[in-house]
Amino acid sequence: MPGHYPNPPVDNEAHLRRIVASLFREEGWKVVEEPREKNVAPDFLVSEHGKKFVVELKRASEGRKDRVIPLLSQAALEAVHYSRVMPGHPVPLAIVGANRIPNSIAEDAKQFMQERAPEVAVEWWTSKVFGSSQASDWSG
Repeated sequence: MPGHYPNPPVDNEAHLRRIVASLFREEGWKVVEEPREKNVAPDFLVSEHGKKFVVELKRASEGRKDRVIPLLSQAALEAVHYSRVMPGHPVPLAIVGANRIPNSIAEDAKQFMQERAPEVAVEWWTSKVFGSSQASDWSG
């Protein structure tokens, strides 16, 4: 008997990674996927016009606060670590994706990160990105 999952269980994070990389490229960013430098492996390095970000991406099974904030925190910690050890110290960027993240949860997550890790840029991606290649505005 098939189970019910808020998101399809087939390779969600890899699918999200491909979509996010594609969206950055569409906006003119240079994307290096899974760069390997000094024994670290962030999801992406993205750069454009002198700006450089080290991107860590996590996929939430649901857009609930108790799912989004821990994953955003983990992505932020990893991005900060990578930023510290990589040449040029790119700006850390933490991204969490889910089929739906209510605006109130996104705002709570943004506030959480601003209070605890203001040096980390944050972003969230909703199911719109899967259907129409739209994303929320940059934060951080």
